[in-house]
Amino acid sequence: YISGMQNLLAKDSKYRLFYWMVWALLGLLYAAILIFVWSIDWRLALVDAAVFSLLYAIMGIAVWYVVKFSDLDSASLVNTLVTHLVAGALLVFGVVIIAETAIPLMFSEEAENYTFSSDYHVYRLIIGALLYVLITINFYLIVYYEEFRSRKLREHELDQHLKSAELNMLKAQINPHFIFNSLNSISSLTLTNPDKAHEMVIQLADFLRYSIRKNADQLVPISQEIEAIQLFLAIEKIRYGDRLKIDLVFDIP
Repeated sequence: YISGMQNLLAKDSKYRLFYWMVWALLGLLYAAILIFVWSIDWRLALVDAAVFSLLYAIMGIAVWYVVKFSDLDSASLVNTLVTHLVAGALLVFGVVIIAETAIPLMFSEEAENYTFSSDYHVYRLIIGALLYVLITINFYLIVYYEEFRSRKLREHELDQHLKSAELNMLKAQINPHFIFNSLNSISSLTLTNPDKAHEMVIQLADFLRYSIRKNADQLVPISQEIEAIQLFLAIEKIRYGDRLKIDLVFDIP
């Protein structure tokens, strides 16, 4: 299922907006920590936070494809862990190296004052590893939630198809007998009571027209169902005469 699931960011613009908003908020939080906790110059802090947030957001997109490749349902746990360890190490090291190389170039005149990259190199790696784990867990949760929802939808559709098939089978068993008996009654009435035969033909035609037109999963007004029931009972009443007693009570709010 995972291998066939489209990238969430490519699937829906709402996913993309939410994804980038989360990274923007994390970037602002990171910049605030640099400024107010570690007393980093605000310009350096904003650039540092922007670069790392962008790179980690791109890393998150790459993690999606790692999750696709390491489907927990088809791969062993050891292989999955090894895959994520290798991918995580490469991605996190790549982000840190690119960022720590690019940021000082943006402040070439103040490069000597930019010691944050080297002083906190280990912290960056630890934070990157934690982010990789959190992103991976979130993607697996989203994937299996989507799978659960899709399975429920398929089960519901299958249940509807089964009910429709059961109804059609029941119709196939009942209708031939009903039509055969009705035609026999009409044939007899043409000799004894032509007016009743004519009335029964019209009622049978109306009932069959309604039965053929209606689908099992199609919603119809209750008034049409009542009319169909009345047609059916009227036909049976003509067949059985006084032997059939009908008492209809409809309690519709």
